[in-house]
Amino acid sequence: MSVVVHISGEDSCHDRSLRLGSALASTLAQHKVPTVLILECESAGEAALFQELHPIAAKSALAQLSTQFTSSFLVSLSPAPEAVLTAAASLRFATLRLSAEDPAQASLAVLQHLAQLHRQQQPGCLVVGYVMKRSRQLSLLAEGLLPLKPVENLCFMPLDITHNLASQQPFDILLQKPTDYLVETPGCGSVPGFTPDMLRLHEQLGGLPRVCIVDPLPQVQGVMDRAALAALLDRVAGEARQAGVQLHSPRWRLVHQLEPGLQQRLIEAGLRLPLIVACGVSESHQMALLLHWDGLQGLEVPLPAVIQEYVDHGGLVWKAYVAGDKVFMTQRKSTPDLQPLVEQLANSSEDTGIPSCIGFDSLKSLPTALPWSAAAPGQEPAGASSASGASKGGKQQSRELRQGTVELLADLLRRQLQLTLFGYDVVSTSTGELVVIDVNFFPSFRGISEAPKALRAALLARHTEHLAQLKASV
Repeated sequence: MSVVVHISGEDSCHDRSLRLGSALASTLAQHKVPTVLILECESAGEAALFQELHPIAAKSALAQLSTQFTSSFLVSLSPAPEAVLTAAASLRFATLRLSAEDPAQASLAVLQHLAQLHRQQQPGCLVVGYVMKRSRQLSLLAEGLLPLKPVENLCFMPLDITHNLASQQPFDILLQKPTDYLVETPGCGSVPGFTPDMLRLHEQLGGLPRVCIVDPLPQVQGVMDRAALAALLDRVAGEARQAGVQLHSPRWRLVHQLEPGLQQRLIEAGLRLPLIVACGVSESHQMALLLHWDGLQGLEVPLPAVIQEYVDHGGLVWKAYVAGDKVFMTQRKSTPDLQPLVEQLANSSEDTGIPSCIGFDSLKSLPTALPWSAAAPGQEPAGASSASGASKGGKQQSRELRQGTVELLADLLRRQLQLTLFGYDVVSTSTGELVVIDVNFFPSFRGISEAPKALRAALLARHTEHLAQLKASV
């Protein structure tokens, strides 16, 4: 399917239409849609930049394009002459008239109309409408996860969360990233809230029972509340141990304020340094590594927060990506071992230069190497093993995880979370124990070549399950 964008030189908003056409062509290129601009020029200056196309020439151009592409779609950004419209109709071009206003809205309208044309041309094709921030769309498009052209009876189109669904094209499956639309909600504990646009979207979906939502908001909230997630991981660790997997669950506490006596209460609860502090509100990627109890005084992580034991793991983490019943694993650098730094701070009477608390934003970058790397005699510098990948049992553990442990943990988490798409991070201690340190909804799947196929299979399976549940409820 190609798109032909027609711009008339007689339009009083000609320059604006030209800018809109160029922006539209750029957006369509990101979706791998061939695009041709037809510009009818009146001035010599315009003709010098673009091939001059009057109605008769435009008609010929459409005829030529019809031989190059099996099907084409004419987008008119200005009043098209009758000759152009007649030519388009005779060549069976689908047509769409757009006003030269907002490039984003114009691109959205064209992409949604293309998705509907694909549905009409390919019986049984389902349309997946997706809602997520623009940067995430571009990232997933680059990974081949949101193809506009149908693949295995699925095509993907963007939705505008700020507009009513009634004004947009229909879809069968909603693929969403609600955590892109969070607001701080004081007084609700550790769980952030969703923006009014996201809540309004789901109010409208209440009147569209046949739309399959991947995944519903209540399930997504299960990984947003760090305290609830920590409790869930406690249960998963118990189930994993029953299945023969040595999965450790670190001790943790939910803290609402840094009040006097907090250090003593954490010690009485069995927490020992080093600790990791994770924000539980909308700034959920703000974290801190606590190396000395003095660091509690200058803690800059927004509260409430979960304070949890930090597990030394050789600076390596395995990231698991789950799409339906498919699980993929990749190994990456992580934060280094911290126990040597804790011991230096505790045992030295001099200023070591090591801070008692290290804050960072996990969304931007992890502190995979620390400048305070002068470890105690006979020890490697903090983070050294992460650079070489030679953590104790690292490669062996990786093979064991791929052969079954990863799938078992994914199954246990899937049953607890009731999610179709999620990711989790797991590390291995020097004793060989595994620890799940984080879970998130709808991960990036970055670098996983099998992810596009797995995502499509998961969406189709979830849609089939959804329709069966609807039928059973009647």
